[in-house]
Amino acid sequence: MLNRLASIEGQGAFAMPRPSRPRNRARLALPAAVSAAALTVGMWSTVSPVPALGSTPEQATTAAAGVTSSAQAQAPILLPNMRTVQPSELHIEMIGGMRWLRFTSQLANTGKGPVEVRPNDAANCGKGKRHATQILYRDVNRSGRFERQHDTRTARRSVGCMIFHPRHHHWHFEAAARYALWNPRAAQAVASRPKTSFCLRDIMRVPSTWHVTKRYPTYYGACDRDTPQGISIGWSDRYSSFLPGQAVPLPRRLRDGVYCLRVTVDPKNELHETDDADNRAVRSFTLNGQSVSAGPRRPCRLPEQK
Repeated sequence: MLNRLASIEGQGAFAMPRPSRPRNRARLALPAAVSAAALTVGMWSTVSPVPALGSTPEQATTAAAGVTSSAQAQAPILLPNMRTVQPSELHIEMIGGMRWLRFTSQLANTGKGPVEVRPNDAANCGKGKRHATQILYRDVNRSGRFERQHDTRTARRSVGCMIFHPRHHHWHFEAAARYALWNPRAAQAVASRPKTSFCLRDIMRVPSTWHVTKRYPTYYGACDRDTPQGISIGWSDRYSSFLPGQAVPLPRRLRDGVYCLRVTVDPKNELHETDDADNRAVRSFTLNGQSVSAGPRRPCRLPEQK
């Protein structure tokens, strides 16, 4: 079992009773968000320098001065690739006489660039929300890999909205994940969570079986009101089963048997990445009253998600 101390708080799209569990550790604050004026909503924006974490103003100025040519400005974009680790720690919790399937989900990045989003006021998303901009880094020195000290030019695009979490006092990317429970015998959904908001950050490295050889350092820490948030290459954001939103309500008359839990990262395909086909992961389990156990290995050939 993964260490729960590595997990952080998240908030789903609807309210539910919250189990009593220990608080999570604080994380490193990051630079302030980009000015909304720099964004052209719904379109790729003009590239701009992004100083490295911890750089001095002099270092930032030097970095910007070294990448001012149009050829460098149009360097290839290093795209992220969002993936989902198979859900784990499945168990049943009884709340108000109703069964809830709790589980741990883990959103990962195995692309050539980080996934990064920033809250801003470039568009009106409604009360309690802010516009979200995805920051895409350019391969300034044409090395074919992301190097934060060199790849300081960016492209930017609108990727929906962020919702304010009143207890955490920061913004969550609104449509970060979707959870669905399926009956493989009838190939139909029996329960779902339309969308779940996440504060994207580096929590733990991706599974070793994914063979991500380049070991990038962690960069994205605590989500403040205006700081960038994201997932570095080879890292994942892990939301443990005891956190709010990490549950799907089971229908009261749902029979015992084998079911399939599916987790989808970026279900609305708002984030620009290399491959949208690997954004889902499925786990089978056997339901027996108020308990669950591991299910058969390959029962979960489910219809395409709509």
